[in-house]
Amino acid sequence: MDLGQILNDSKSYLKDKKAVIFDLDGTLIDSMKYWYSKEIDELKTSAEKLEFMQHKYDEVITPKPYATELCRLLNESGIPFCIATNTPFAMAEKLIKKFGFDKLYSFYIDCKEVGVSKTNPDIYYISAKRLGFGVEDIVVFEDMLFCAKTAKEAGFCVVGVYDETSKDSMPEMRRLCDDYIYNFHAMMKPEF
Repeated sequence: MDLGQILNDSKSYLKDKKAVIFDLDGTLIDSMKYWYSKEIDELKTSAEKLEFMQHKYDEVITPKPYATELCRLLNESGIPFCIATNTPFAMAEKLIKKFGFDKLYSFYIDCKEVGVSKTNPDIYYISAKRLGFGVEDIVVFEDMLFCAKTAKEAGFCVVGVYDETSKDSMPEMRRLCDDYIYNFHAMMKPEF
């Protein structure tokens, strides 16, 4: 089975794609507004900022519209996916479990584990290898331009995901990515 069979069949780039790599912040979950908030800017130390964000992950942040539905559909259809993110698992763990992502994805990988940021394609290549597919078989979902660029230059099919904090890069994301969506409902079959 491929993504073209279970998702919106008007998205021709999904044909023959077998797996998905999702970013977390700004893509699957609505967290970027806290990372870029005035409140966090006013905190003086890294420890205070991390404590502030840990509270947000644990108690406040929720998935973006249709993110859990899409992940559930992928899982039920036997399409493997992972979360490849800058956010350390320890920070996101409670949120991941609260919304059931941990029961749906193949694995969670973060930049700390990989040892380099997303300006380097290693996290995408390692994810592809662990998913068991080649670059040409995978769709990457990203909200940030520099991440989308890294994945695209590494040869992946990339879908840009709208986030309020990165809206200024929307025109360039539209040019760069294979598709650009406002929410995951756009990926579902029309009858969903």
